[in-house]
Amino acid sequence: MSPDPLDTARRLLAQAADAVDAVVSSGADDDRVALLTVCEETAGRLDRVTVEAVAVLERRGVFAERGYSSPARALSDLLGWERFEARRWWPRSRWPSGSGWTGVVLPPRLAATAAVFAEGRCGLRHVEVITRVLGSPAAERLSPEVWAGAEVHHIVPWEHGGPTVIDNLVMVCKAHHRQIHATDWIVRIRDGLPEFIPPAWIDASRTPRRKALPHLARAG
Repeated sequence: MSPDPLDTARRLLAQAADAVDAVVSSGADDDRVALLTVCEETAGRLDRVTVEAVAVLERRGVFAERGYSSPARALSDLLGWERFEARRWWPRSRWPSGSGWTGVVLPPRLAATAAVFAEGRCGLRHVEVITRVLGSPAAERLSPEVWAGAEVHHIVPWEHGGPTVIDNLVMVCKAHHRQIHATDWIVRIRDGLPEFIPPAWIDASRTPRRKALPHLARAG
C-alpha cells in the first residue's frame, strides 16, 4: 500500500521542524544566523503552497459546494483565522496563479514576479506590495501590452535585504531591468519619483534622468 501523500508531507514537515529546533537549541551562532535565511526561504515556499491550494479549491468550486459565499469565509472557519487575515490570502490566489472569478486560469499580469513566487523565492508580503502597485490608479491606466513587458526592480536588491515596499520599487521594462543589473546604472527614489543615474561612460557628469509623468509632460 502506497503511503498517503498528506501523511508523508505532515511527517516530513514535522521532521524538518525538529531539525530547525535542534539548530536553535544546540547549533553555533553562525548556524542560527544562517537559519534565519532558511526560515525566510521556507516561509516563502509555504506561502506559495497555501495560496495555490486556495486557488485550486476556489477554481474547483469546493468552497461554494460546502456553503461558503467566499473563500475568505471558508478560510476563517476552517483555519480559525480572523476574517481580515483570511482576506489577505484568497485575493492573492487570483493574481500569482492567474485564476479568474469564473474559474478560468488566466495569465499573470507580471510573469516575472509570479514565477519568483511560484518558485518560493519570495513570500506573501512581496506579492501584497506588488498587488497594491497593480491596483493603483496609475497602474490601471497602463495597457495590457505595457504590463506584458513590465518588471519590478528592487532598488536595494531583495537578496541583499532590500524591502519590498513602494519606496524601494520601480517599474521598468525587461530590457532596462537587465541593463540595470548588468551595468553601472543607478536607480534611486527622489521626491517620490524614480531617477536613473547613467554610468560615467555615457555621461561624465552622471546627471540623474527622470522621465516626466504624462500629465506633467503635457502641461509643460
